[in-house]
Formats: sequence, C-alpha cells, structure tokens
Amino acid sequence: MLWLALFLPELSLQIAGRGMAESAPLAVSDGPRNRPWVHAANAAARAAGVEAGMPLAAAQALADGLATSPRDTAHEQAALANLAAWAGQFTPTVSIEPEHGILLEVGGSLRLFGGLARLLARMRDGLRGLGYRAVAGVAPTPRAAWWLAKARTQLPGIRGCIDMAQLAERLAPLPLALLDWPAQTVLLLDELGIRRVGDCLALPRDGLARRF
Repeated sequence: MLWLALFLPELSLQIAGRGMAESAPLAVSDGPRNRPWVHAANAAARAAGVEAGMPLAAAQALADGLATSPRDTAHEQAALANLAAWAGQFTPTVSIEPEHGILLEVGGSLRLFGGLARLLARMRDGLRGLGYRAVAGVAPTPRAAWWLAKARTQLPGIRGCIDMAQLAERLAPLPLALLDWPAQTVLLLDELGIRRVGDCLALPRDGLARRF
C-alpha cells in the first residue's frame, strides 16, 4: 500500500482570504468573543509582527488595516468533506484528517494515472483550481504519510518514502512535536533528551510503551 497525505496547514486562512489580495494582512481569530486571539495569520500579517496565539487586539495594533475573520470550523470541515469527495476520482480509499487535511491510499491508482509524479502533479493542479494549497506526504502507512507532510512545512529537505525498508530512516529526523502526542509527554521526553523519532526508535519499544 502507498498512502498520500494532503496537509492544509492554512485551511482557515485559505477560506477566509478568498477574494482578498494576498498582499493584504489577514488574521483568523478564535476564542471567546470578549477576548479573541489569533488562530492564524497570513504572510503580510506575519511580516507586521502578528503571530498565532497573540490577543487579536494586539495584532490589530501591530498591523495597520488588518482584516480579521472569526474562525468557522463548520466551514472548514465542510471544505474537507468536499475535498475528500473530489479526491474520490483518484482512489476509492479516502479519509478526512480532522481540521487539517485528507489521506488517500494511492498504491492501486499509480498505473492508471501514469505513476506517482504524474498523479501528484494532477492533484496539485486540481487543488489549485479549487482554490487550495496543500503539502503532500507519501509513505507506506497513513500515519507516516501524515507526519512527513506536516514535517515538510517546517524542515527543509524532507522527502516522502515509498519503501517500507526505508521508512524508519526517513522518520528518524522528525521532531516529536509533529506527532500530536500529549504536550506533557513530549515535554518529559525532551527533558530526557529524547526529541526526535529516531531517539524513540533507538529505545526498547516495550519499555517506552510502558513508560509513556
């Protein structure tokens, strides 16, 4: 099997920013109505000093003319459902990764679409036509494909993997923060000097599972 992950780290921004010039600063807010905070900010807003997690009032003081939009999680989930339906043209095996993307099993589709490179190019063109930008990750397992897609947004040089025998090596440099583990677990591992997947793979698996 071969899995393809399509990770949309800025889905809320892509939805909120439709029809806006990319040069205009934009922030998507979340949190209580009386104390909203920045959930995501586009490049123009980040250049003005706006960062995710800061109070929205502080962001508005930093970026002149900052456009804001409250986060619409229902719209985001509907968008992912639509993307999953669209992806059904490439494979019958599609699942939604809540909030941030979709996973596709594409091993059986490669011959039909002329190989992985052509399939990826066709999907990128299709996503662009729908108004979305996604980061792709490829691996023999769905979770590894998802981790590799997330890693490509943060680490240069991360490549996909089509051979199970090479999977551990490709995953080894990924920071544990990418794995969606509980923050307390990641912090404790960090204090023990265990910060990457490779560090975990070097430990006895049974002992690691019992401890964490």
